[in-house]
Amino acid sequence: MQPERRTMIIHFPAMLPGLLTAPAPIDGRYFDPGLTDEPAEGGYRPENLPLNPATARRLVEDSLRYGEQFKKPGEMAAQALSQEVAGKDQEHSWTIRAELEDRLKHDASARAGTIHAQEDADELAQAQFLLLLSLVTQQHTLELHDLGRNVGDAWENFGQKLGLGDDEDADLALERQSRALQGTGELDDRHALLPWPKLLGAMAVYLPEGAVLAATDPEPAATWRDLGLSFAPAAPSLGLPTGWETATGPAWKLVGRSKAPAGPQWERELTVAIPAA
Repeated sequence: MQPERRTMIIHFPAMLPGLLTAPAPIDGRYFDPGLTDEPAEGGYRPENLPLNPATARRLVEDSLRYGEQFKKPGEMAAQALSQEVAGKDQEHSWTIRAELEDRLKHDASARAGTIHAQEDADELAQAQFLLLLSLVTQQHTLELHDLGRNVGDAWENFGQKLGLGDDEDADLALERQSRALQGTGELDDRHALLPWPKLLGAMAVYLPEGAVLAATDPEPAATWRDLGLSFAPAAPSLGLPTGWETATGPAWKLVGRSKAPAGPQWERELTVAIPAA
């Protein structure tokens, strides 16, 4: 008798532990798009990623240099492979972008021998690239948050050494300043992250059959409820926290579209899980 195959739970949209905003499933994994040489501990790295880690890092580094022109990091991630026209004065930027896209296709083609068709290689590479950019922007968000927290702690210690904590008014001012430097402790700088619908579309290319996306972020959870998905209590066998619910639907509907865009990943039936309302 073979052991029962356990369903894979993948955190969404967080790709790093520090970005979880709700109690997370104990057995949940983080999507690993292949940026490091070795798979991340507790992560899920698909076996059919077309870009090797060294190539992935080079492409991301070049893309970040290209993305320095954007005001918000998420704009670069969201538009990196977009087909929208940016404007009349972007000729130099579009030249850089065209070079990046050509390299992306070339690097995917170099490994297309293990993939059924060249079209599949291009699709896989573009999805991986989008996931890589998402991971990097999430890493930068965490780094900025940690920097603010460390500066806030240092400021508080400085005030205590000066004896400001002995004065009530000074103590309150010190606490406000420390909190301002630390942030609220919540990672609410969402503009720096890749929009979750784009992330879901890229993940849909790689998710194993039967996997469940566990949304610990309130935004996709609220969207899915508003879309009228039929949520039901999660099966105990999934190992989700008490009160979680699941629903299944095509990827295009889960991102709020009225019909499926081009690409087979949008027709995939995906199961999502959310905490109790």
